Amino acid sequence: MAEKMLPCTLFDRLLLERRRRINKITGYYPQAVFLSKRKSPQKYCVVRFTIPTFALMAAGIQYIFCYYKLHDKGYIPVLDLECEYSYEQGRIGELGIWDSCFEQSITAKDAIKQKYVLATGNMYDYSGDKRIAKWLNGDTQDHFLHVKKDNYKEYYAKAKKLTEPIWKVKDTIIAELEKEVGSIIKEQRVLGVFLREDFSNDVIYKDKKDIKVYENHPLLPTVQEIINIIKNDLQQWQYDKIYVSALYSKSIETMKKELGDKVVYIQRKNMLSSRDDRKIGFTDTSFELYEKMNKTKEWYYENNISYVKDLVALSRCTYFFGGPCSGSAVALTMNGGKYEDIYILEDKRKITRY
Repeated sequence: MAEKMLPCTLFDRLLLERRRRINKITGYYPQAVFLSKRKSPQKYCVVRFTIPTFALMAAGIQYIFCYYKLHDKGYIPVLDLECEYSYEQGRIGELGIWDSCFEQSITAKDAIKQKYVLATGNMYDYSGDKRIAKWLNGDTQDHFLHVKKDNYKEYYAKAKKLTEPIWKVKDTIIAELEKEVGSIIKEQRVLGVFLREDFSNDVIYKDKKDIKVYENHPLLPTVQEIINIIKNDLQQWQYDKIYVSALYSKSIETMKKELGDKVVYIQRKNMLSSRDDRKIGFTDTSFELYEKMNKTKEWYYENNISYVKDLVALSRCTYFFGGPCSGSAVALTMNGGKYEDIYILEDKRKITRY
């Protein structure tokens, strides 16, 4: 009610002041800060997401349900994806993970230098746009982009309309993609396969924190099980090549061994062989993660850019094959419902948010 009665900027200030008081009591750095220096016709709002709680496109999906609400309130929305430690120290746009892959009207680092800017936590009051949730999912409480087979053409055509002003992949990334696999995908019929080995029994987690985190994610078939499905269940699909997106080089090698010369993929720099090679995990404290990120940030940037190239490449394929996860939702949305057919792998845990 107060939000409707008060001017949005005054409501924002009052809300932020309350957040400051709450956070002084808890000892946490404020999740929302008002950084305005003086009045300006251009008002920016930096929406902050933290890694590893949010991976690149998990943040991109949730941002959909912030973007339009902020836009309607007169703000220019800006996404910032950083280590939690950066936010604890009051730093915005430090690593610029989202800005390394996607174009925005202004980078997070430059946004905080403007005359009028608000910075919010990702679970702040602007997330959860009920209007967008209702229009896309038919439920005001369903703030997610789903991976679904039923009515997929209409659903992803709608989703693409929402994401076009938000997921603007950098021209340099698209140019690299065109050089690497552009002609193969454009000139041939291609089955796009999206692997997420971390969500399968190919990876056995030993640390309790890792186990707890991944128990809240889908459980998908192993790489070998996926190969068997492709061989046995997709014979009716007519394709010349199989484009594979994988986390680990070991998976690519297995796909090539089993499926032969049909397999194409983008060569990733310093691609990890298996999960055991990963140096960043949920067991790290915020400062430990921050230190590791700064030591390996060039690899991290390269890995995210390769991931985005994979998603764009998958979106251009003839068919899509993958399981419930954020990356599948993004590839399906980028395609806009134009795939001739799709195959959605079963999630043995039945995680409903996907």
